Amino acid sequence: MNVYIDAEFFDVIEKQFDAEKGNFFSTSGNNLRAIFNLLSALKIHTTVSKNEIIKYAKGLAGNKEYASLKDVVISQSLKKQQLNSVKSIDRVKDYNGFYFLKNHFPEENNVIVKDEKYDFKYFYEDCSVSVYSFNGSIGDLKQFIPPANAMIISDPYIFDEPLDIKIGKVREFINLIKANCIDIPFHLSILTRTENIYKVKKGFEELSKIDNLAIQIVTLNKKDCERDRNIFTNYTSITIGHPFENKKTNFNQNFFAVENDPVKISMNYTTNRSQLDDIKKKISNTASI
Repeated sequence: MNVYIDAEFFDVIEKQFDAEKGNFFSTSGNNLRAIFNLLSALKIHTTVSKNEIIKYAKGLAGNKEYASLKDVVISQSLKKQQLNSVKSIDRVKDYNGFYFLKNHFPEENNVIVKDEKYDFKYFYEDCSVSVYSFNGSIGDLKQFIPPANAMIISDPYIFDEPLDIKIGKVREFINLIKANCIDIPFHLSILTRTENIYKVKKGFEELSKIDNLAIQIVTLNKKDCERDRNIFTNYTSITIGHPFENKKTNFNQNFFAVENDPVKISMNYTTNRSQLDDIKKKISNTASI
């Protein structure tokens, strides 16, 4: 997971830092501190010139005093060997990255993008959810969903009976997740059991009718299936007890980017990569529909 920030956006950050220095160390994700933690945790790709970065690197050898938030971010990233200088960010296609650019370009291409108009009043602070109880109404989850253009669902029971109700709920959930991504294909992978292959094929046919959806369904032997229902999007991992049924259940979501400690952001990412690597192995070793 990476952060892409152009040189000009550091000026935007600096103005915001001056405006809310007293709130910088707040424990809330609803301020500049969340962005600073993100910049501190992940590899940064920036259009700050190589010559300027060399000056920062030379300054690390002495007892340089930091005059700006930019000084801190660049210097910390250099120390961690997490800084990369790039000529342009405009054509980057990293769908798990976080983008901070003075001149806006579409979220649907790079998902989470903040531009010069961003006022730092909101950075998805409601997207990490410990336990939220709901009565099977998918629309209730809208308040917690950050942008996404890809999703993996691992659910051995997703196409069990009542099949029509479950397919309808899956369709509703997909449309909720992809609501902010309408101009490029939304990529969906579903891992489920092989035993009910007829129902799986019916599910594939029905879900394929969703506009602008690229879908694959991977069928696994029962021993290879996860017992729980696990869902992943670009920036989240989700568990829901009974996601696609009309019954009361609990929703849990971990949004990787908002933590009070940069180390926790790195740990979130590491855990997520491990889970996704296991899923990729299953997909690569199994036929898909």
